[in-house]
Amino acid sequence: TVIIGAEIEFYLQDLDIDKFLQHSAIPIINEKGHHQFEVIIEASNDPVYIAYIIDKYIKYIKNLAYELNGTSLFVPKPFTYDYGNGMHLHINFLDNTDSNIFHNKYKLYF
Repeated sequence: TVIIGAEIEFYLQDLDIDKFLQHSAIPIINEKGHHQFEVIIEASNDPVYIAYIIDKYIKYIKNLAYELNGTSLFVPKPFTYDYGNGMHLHINFLDNTDSNIFHNKYKLYF
């Protein structure tokens, strides 16, 4: 079984950040950059669902920022002086006992 989760990073610009966070229907977490944020997408065994949610969340964030007269930036490196954005996928492969097939119980690294 394959289990996939995701994290989407983005910047918010030209808007009241507190107002954006108050109006957001999805949980948004502060990231390292100035006005950089992240959305964590819960893991699922349905990759099509994960792709759908990623697309839906990005559109939602863009629309909410627009409604508040601001901008959301999902590009990899919008500012040369600050952290870059990314989308991280967390992928686990489980065996028939729901154990991660890459788990290294002896903590050996090659």
